[in-house]
Amino acid sequence: MPERLRVLLLSTSYPLRPTSSSGIFVRRLADALGDLCDVTVLCPADDVCGPLDAGSRVKLVPFRYAPKRWQRLAQTPGGVLPAMRAQPVLLLLLPCFLAAFLAALLRRARRCDAIHANWALSGALAAVIWPVHRRPIVLTLRGDDVSMASRSSVHRLLLRVALHRASQVVCVAHSMAQNLRASFPVHSHKTRVILNGVDLVHSSEGRRSHRILFVGSLIPRKGADVLLRAFARLEPKVETLRLIGDGPERTRLVELARALAISDRVEFAGQVPPHEVAGHLAESEVFVLPSLSEGRPNVLLEAMAAGVAVVATEIDGVRETVADGVEAWLVPPGDPDALANALGDALARPEERLQRAKAARRRIDAQGWTWSAAARAYADVFTAAVFGQSPSRCA
Repeated sequence: MPERLRVLLLSTSYPLRPTSSSGIFVRRLADALGDLCDVTVLCPADDVCGPLDAGSRVKLVPFRYAPKRWQRLAQTPGGVLPAMRAQPVLLLLLPCFLAAFLAALLRRARRCDAIHANWALSGALAAVIWPVHRRPIVLTLRGDDVSMASRSSVHRLLLRVALHRASQVVCVAHSMAQNLRASFPVHSHKTRVILNGVDLVHSSEGRRSHRILFVGSLIPRKGADVLLRAFARLEPKVETLRLIGDGPERTRLVELARALAISDRVEFAGQVPPHEVAGHLAESEVFVLPSLSEGRPNVLLEAMAAGVAVVATEIDGVRETVADGVEAWLVPPGDPDALANALGDALARPEERLQRAKAARRRIDAQGWTWSAAARAYADVFTAAVFGQSPSRCA
């Protein structure tokens, strides 16, 4: 076996261009893993012309599944499912997408020591052809992988297939791991938690414009509509609400802002290159995360690292990252009145904003929530999967 393990990383979302942000957290993990393993990333191609951005530490292998202009099923805000909901015609591409993914996986799988499948769909595809490649599969569950299995028989089947062949199962939040163990107790012995990391930056304590910032895909579960309704309730009126991100909900949200008579104070900034997000955070007084459900939102860690005050919904992945009244303002999901009250309180109390922002940054430093730490834990899991050992560095 080579000194550096050869890892084939599978993902349905991965930033292929310098300006892409879809799956950026997978990219950052892959870059950090590149210091420890030989990483090849297998992901769907997109519909964009231009040079690929493989980065310096990974080999990037996008697979084609349709004529270029039709490759819009993946690499979009929210992933495959929101893309099909927004454009049902894309459902016709699903058989081609799955067949192309399997064919590309068959070509690459036997050249690696371990397969790292991100999300249940990738894990299920790797599991289906396991009798051919017989490589250990490390499955990472993200976002709604576990919660959707409780609401959809199709997602439960996907997850069941993926879990069956996985040598190790990684959840990105403790609450997700608890739910998975409760739903699939037979796989509890191989389920563990590795928290996502963040690239540490110097937090900004300079003058900030009076602005609320949202960063995320414009899809229903991100709760941007709740945020707009909360923003419309704020008194006194704040300068602007900036929404960074794009997605199938954008048109509806623009219409909602118009109906709420707040269009002149709401900026839909669209997608921005990932490296520019930190600058937008530094300009903002409050970062708001109104999500209805999440795994463990990485943008929350980025806001904490940037020293921005956080107002967020009290969902599992958030609750285990920041504490209400200590490092953030937390409110029930889907409640615009509670969100408006928390935003108003945060904006009215600059000293409290600064105190909670500093506490949040201290927590990141104390817990060691960095991508390098996450990569070391994953490398340990890959070694365990290949050599049949017990992982020792998992959070």
